[in-house]
Amino acid sequence: MSLFSLVILTLNVAGPRRVHQGWPTRREAIVSRLKAEAADAAAFQEVWRSEDLEPLSEGAGHPHRAHDAALGLAVTSRRPFVSARALDCGGGYGALRARFLADGREADLYSARLEEGEGPAAARRLGQLFRLAQFVRAESSTRPFVLMGDLAAAPDDRETRLFFDMLEARDLCISHGDEVCGRTLGER
Repeated sequence: MSLFSLVILTLNVAGPRRVHQGWPTRREAIVSRLKAEAADAAAFQEVWRSEDLEPLSEGAGHPHRAHDAALGLAVTSRRPFVSARALDCGGGYGALRARFLADGREADLYSARLEEGEGPAAARRLGQLFRLAQFVRAESSTRPFVLMGDLAAAPDDRETRLFFDMLEARDLCISHGDEVCGRTLGER
């Protein structure tokens, strides 16, 4: 079995659905940071407009992109995509799967965004986690995959552990010694 290395990043861009005064400056700051990171692939959340995805993708050096504007999800890569498919969980939440070839093998990258909150939102998120697990198992049962994004739950929450169990997966950040995977760099 041949192994391949892939540097990936995920970012909730928190992009607007309509341009506002501060957005172009903020988007340029994100693009500048993407250039510095030099990742092989990226998963973005809250990228609603293709006009915003294009500079993000170009800044990251990723000529290949998959985008679902209705869900605000995107995956970009240096490697070409074989296919892409989205899961709509309702309310603007869901996942986007992009499949690419790596050393002759197919692999899947997912960008996901689920609903946050308590009460009814927590119950909806549990349903979204279940649908997402079914989607990933159906799409990626025979190939490696990486799921990135915002599951709206902490890694040690019961529903997150159940989700990982359903996928027979593990949180790579936790298994590599990080308490929390995401790194927020303030307004940068």
